Amino acid sequence: MLNIFDIQQFLSNKKIDFLIISNTNQFFSEYLPEKQQFIKHITGFTGSNATVIFGKEKSYFFTDGRYLLQAKYQISASLFSIIDITSQSVFTWLSNNTKSTQKIAFIDSLINIADWQKYNEINQNIVLVNRLDLDPLEYFWSNQDVSTAFLCSDEICGASSFEKRQKITSAHPKKTFLLTNSENICWLLNLRGRDLLQTPIFFCLAILHPNNKITLFANIENTKNLNLAKNFIELLPLYQIENFFSNFHPVNNQIYTDFTTTNCYIYNTLLENNLFVYKQSCPLTQQKAIKNLREITGAYQSTRLDAIALVKFFYWLQYQHKTKQFNTESKAQQHLEFLHRQSADFFYESFNTIAGYASNGAIIHYQCTPASDLILNEGSVFLIDSGSQYLGNDFYGTTDITRTIAIGKPSADMVLHYTLVLKGHLAVARAKFPKGTKGYQLDSLARYYLWQFGLDYAHSTGHGVGSFLGVHEDGCGIGKNNQHILLPNMILSNEPGVYLPDKYGIRLENLLLVKEYNDNFLCFETLSLAPFDYNLVDSKMLTYPEKKWLKDYHQTVWQHTSPHLTKPEQDFLLDCVNKFSFDLEIK
Repeated sequence: MLNIFDIQQFLSNKKIDFLIISNTNQFFSEYLPEKQQFIKHITGFTGSNATVIFGKEKSYFFTDGRYLLQAKYQISASLFSIIDITSQSVFTWLSNNTKSTQKIAFIDSLINIADWQKYNEINQNIVLVNRLDLDPLEYFWSNQDVSTAFLCSDEICGASSFEKRQKITSAHPKKTFLLTNSENICWLLNLRGRDLLQTPIFFCLAILHPNNKITLFANIENTKNLNLAKNFIELLPLYQIENFFSNFHPVNNQIYTDFTTTNCYIYNTLLENNLFVYKQSCPLTQQKAIKNLREITGAYQSTRLDAIALVKFFYWLQYQHKTKQFNTESKAQQHLEFLHRQSADFFYESFNTIAGYASNGAIIHYQCTPASDLILNEGSVFLIDSGSQYLGNDFYGTTDITRTIAIGKPSADMVLHYTLVLKGHLAVARAKFPKGTKGYQLDSLARYYLWQFGLDYAHSTGHGVGSFLGVHEDGCGIGKNNQHILLPNMILSNEPGVYLPDKYGIRLENLLLVKEYNDNFLCFETLSLAPFDYNLVDSKMLTYPEKKWLKDYHQTVWQHTSPHLTKPEQDFLLDCVNKFSFDLEIK
């Protein structure tokens, strides 16, 4: 298997000082097929966000706050310097640590146009190399699987592909778009695929012509049931993209594309064929983020299926603990997946479940291994973050929800920290905000109570969520730097947390729907339904409106889940509901 020493030898042979590779593929997808997980194979790091500067003697590993603790556990400190990318970017590091005479290389299909242009401002000796020329890396791109695609009906999707395209071409007449985000393209065409284990897409590129026709580049097999001709879709294999552009003549030889999702190999192919390439944010991103009525209905149905599984899971966990049947993280994770699979509409998980007990819960994107698998015994908290993809006869949806549960009697600090996170969660859930508000403007609501105790968390408060697509969707969110305007019918997560290394982690996450409050203001409706852990709540720290929200919320959980529970499960949930039925007579 390829290792870092092979890379160092390659650099020496090619007289390259540094080779920079991010944890991505030519489509810049967040999650990767196993064959394309180059960073994992070389470094042992299993997180999704990483950029590595490989040097002939020393290498540098960049990731964000979600993965810093994980990286320290998984990566050799003797081979890599681990750097927090939020405090020192790759751009900054190159500016401060390289000379103009040094040769710095990127793989042309693994760097987008925007980053390439920015890097060129730092150092004129930066070069692009073709992945096929990199012998040590060829394993990761050779023999790629053929894609399987399937059609979702217009009724489930809430609009036909033609209607979606019409919105774009009407707003941008005479423009030819090169679309390079696979999730956007699958959404536009009402197609899904199986190229990833947890995101139902196939990898592809597409051209949206002014006449609403689509040229789709993908390695798809068995296309007879996809209605491609009916939907004005011309299908070509990915390897024909160079030949296609050599004979392609759009209006005024102009083509528009998103420079953050289009790789430099494609960009140079366009330029070599005398096309004028213009930068424009993908017009599908916001359109996809604003859900139509069928997608919203699918979100309601999906989150309620999740709720049933989670209430059953919490009951099981409590019963197992009471009867001294101590589980491990992995057994709990497997049982939750078993419960999700009881729904006939369950397609697969939307990401690898995070099931971290005690100190493992402090690793934000922890993944259990045989070596790290802790027993859920007494005296700490268990963080469980799960999500599902659902595809029913008349709906589809994507979910993401996190709860933290006390195992045994929690400490006073655990109760304090849980309550602070809960208050931040409620501040966002209950927020009313002016139209035009951007994601960053709400972020401090979730952090305020933690800040008063000198605490914070190293991730965004919320991310967009797709409709039977990616669980992390661009176009909306809540975070310190999020510039997206929140608009009605967007769906996003609400997930503040606190993480104490070597102790425990706490995160509370629900999905929210942005709704009209009045002519000038917006608000949120909470979609996810699962009880919070009353044993971790200091009710004296809660205000009257917070208590009322929690009381109403748990009654809603009961209303939607109790008909699907056994009598012991109902008794367990009713106890939860009663504990949150605060006396609200005195405000």
